[in-house]
Amino acid sequence: MTGITAEGLTIYAFNDDGFILDSTQTDGKGEFRFRSLPTGTNILFKIDEEDPNLQFDDFTLYIYDRYGKKVAGLERGQGGFFIYKPLGFKDNSLSTMEEDSLDMDLALTTNYSIVQVYFDSNQSTVKPDNFDELNTLYKLLLANPNLRMEINAYADARASDDYNLILSKKRGDWIVEYMVKKGIPADRFIVNAYGETKLIDESNDAVNRRAEIRVY
Repeated sequence: MTGITAEGLTIYAFNDDGFILDSTQTDGKGEFRFRSLPTGTNILFKIDEEDPNLQFDDFTLYIYDRYGKKVAGLERGQGGFFIYKPLGFKDNSLSTMEEDSLDMDLALTTNYSIVQVYFDSNQSTVKPDNFDELNTLYKLLLANPNLRMEINAYADARASDDYNLILSKKRGDWIVEYMVKKGIPADRFIVNAYGETKLIDESNDAVNRRAEIRVY
């Protein structure tokens, strides 16, 4: 696991319940390794932020598996954590937001329902059918300045691992750019890119080219 340029920083790993699982430190290359974390569960990483030289602007934490494959690029999100979801969201029910249901949609801040949008092959622009969902999310953010948005973006498995990780990041960044152009500050968004590592259906690429969006 890598992504940190400072040596000797302490990295903590937590589970979903807030219990610390382990801690380690970055080496001279800014890399760190955990050897005994549980598999098949969400892991929340946090960095000791007391070092005055540590800058989080445009910072991405890259996660590698035991074989050296880069599987995710994470941004610092809720509570200051870098949240790695190896199995996606626990709540797999995907919500469709309606234009006239903004009050109800505020429940997203507590129940972590997910809004899902899709992309065409090799494209970073959301499919036209999903612009209603984006516009409703925009209205929600506009009406509630304290809310933030987490975007987890994915790709299908047609191209190389590296290409798909980059493409998934572009998809998340496109959603941010769409919202920023409409007036929402960029610092209210985080983008986590997972490439092809979390396929929903290996026989249906269309459902794998997606972004899962959570407001918190």
